[in-house]
Amino acid sequence: MQDQATSGPTGRRWQLLLGLPFLIALTGLFKVRDLDVWWRVRTGEWIWASKSIPDTDPFSHTADGFWNCVEPAGNLFLYAFHAAFGQAGLSWAAAFMVLACALCTVALARYVITEGATMAPVFVAVGLFVSIASFRFGPKPELFSLAGLATLLLLLHALDRTRNLRAVALIPLLVVLWSWLHRGSAVSFPVMGAAGLVWAVRRETRTLAMATLGAFVVSLLALEILPGMSGFLSSSTSVVSTSVYTELIDEWRPLNFEMVWSAMPLLPVLAVLWLLTAPVQRRLHFGTLVVLGIGFMAMRHNRFVPLVALAMVPEVAWGLARLIERLGDKVAAQVRPTVLSGLLIATSIGAIVWPYFDRPRALWGPGVHHTLRPADAAEFLAANPPPGKMFNTFNYGSYLLYALGPDQKVFIDGRNDQVYSPELFGKAAITPGNNRVLAELVETYDIGYAVLQCTKLESRSYLWLYKNPEWRLVYLDDKAAIIVKRTPESQPYLDKHAYHELRPDNAIRRADSPQLDRRRGAFEREVLRHVAEVPESIRAHYLAATIHRNAGRMEAYVEERNQVIDLAAARDITVRLP
Repeated sequence: MQDQATSGPTGRRWQLLLGLPFLIALTGLFKVRDLDVWWRVRTGEWIWASKSIPDTDPFSHTADGFWNCVEPAGNLFLYAFHAAFGQAGLSWAAAFMVLACALCTVALARYVITEGATMAPVFVAVGLFVSIASFRFGPKPELFSLAGLATLLLLLHALDRTRNLRAVALIPLLVVLWSWLHRGSAVSFPVMGAAGLVWAVRRETRTLAMATLGAFVVSLLALEILPGMSGFLSSSTSVVSTSVYTELIDEWRPLNFEMVWSAMPLLPVLAVLWLLTAPVQRRLHFGTLVVLGIGFMAMRHNRFVPLVALAMVPEVAWGLARLIERLGDKVAAQVRPTVLSGLLIATSIGAIVWPYFDRPRALWGPGVHHTLRPADAAEFLAANPPPGKMFNTFNYGSYLLYALGPDQKVFIDGRNDQVYSPELFGKAAITPGNNRVLAELVETYDIGYAVLQCTKLESRSYLWLYKNPEWRLVYLDDKAAIIVKRTPESQPYLDKHAYHELRPDNAIRRADSPQLDRRRGAFEREVLRHVAEVPESIRAHYLAATIHRNAGRMEAYVEERNQVIDLAAARDITVRLP
């Protein structure tokens, strides 16, 4: 009898429901492009080796020494996958975090609908959430905040339904674990406040309000007592309240139509479903306040969009289930219920897998994507460390910290408010196009060498350094340029590695106009040296092809041009051919 029951419609429904989180987990299995994951891995390794949470920074020479190291467990988690499976393990870590988030979200959506109801509302609500939140999927501890919020909402819904006050004791435990994984747990406090406020209004739920207030206080005290958590709340509020972060970091900027259209086009669909199905039928409910509160935060900072989409999941699932229940007879007269459910589920699965097929195939599967990761430049620096202090492009700080720290200390990286002042972050962020600020920082921090993002064939950034005769290029590839200041200490290093003619800001023009170049012979020799030293560089082969073409060496020109075509195809990018 039991076998017959599990193989019938109910059993198939549960098999489909249990398979949903694993399907969602695939949407997190992409090649790593995240910038911050590298300093997180290094931090986790440091915590594991020292068996403590660091409070002083060993990785940067511009910080004042203090490190408000938050999210230690999240960083340890990423380090564990990296240690076990290498860099590709970070893709598996992302898939695992997406799976944890999906399990909690599916459980939440299933809990709020009535027993025996069709699973279609669960699939619709969860599918829309995944399609909206997937732009943040990756090896990011913030995914633990999605799982944490789903679990907290599940506990609050269980309290609202069962009035079992013993479940309140689980809330502080959840908040503490969540806080060690990601500082987004700060959202738990307004969520508890919303539930307590609604329950305080109703006479029959005022005991729940008092219990939730107790959980609120205990959670707050626990974060103040536990090691490493004292600066947690201040760090959480610092990022969203400091103007330099909200102006210069894309994920902290206000939500706008362009971002909705490009990254989360189904967000309006979910919002309309929420408006039509949940608040009107339910009247005063803590879920409505949670959606409105986090929705306000998402309007100001687009990074909160996945959280507000998650907050809508139980409301939409509940509302759709009630709507299907009320209109069941009318709908059945037009279409069979199983057909309707099948269409809704199939559409929801399409919404889940759509972000996967929307991304380039070069990103599919585990591994690390080549973009925004100066791996070859870091290998050069590890083998040939220059004298003096480093300056680096902000985007490259995290990987340089991971690959070179603490032996070579970075200028700045993605730890932002944990280590650096807002003033330093603001200045570092504008240095690519602001020569005055760049010169000021180089002088103030006594910089000896610089690792600069250099991804264009002809660079238009950091021109003060490239044109300054006191600095010399020592390394160049398609991602980074390394330049070293001329000093008595650096002269032996420059004698060995320096280019005297090759510069990222004018090399293409010099190659295109050899008749105007009095030093074209020396320039051509350095270009050919550049090809030999960095054979995987598209820019190097482009320069060589241009030089050979202008010199009439057509066989060599065709060979170098084909190298450009092959390298661009391997990286799935389009380049202008020489």
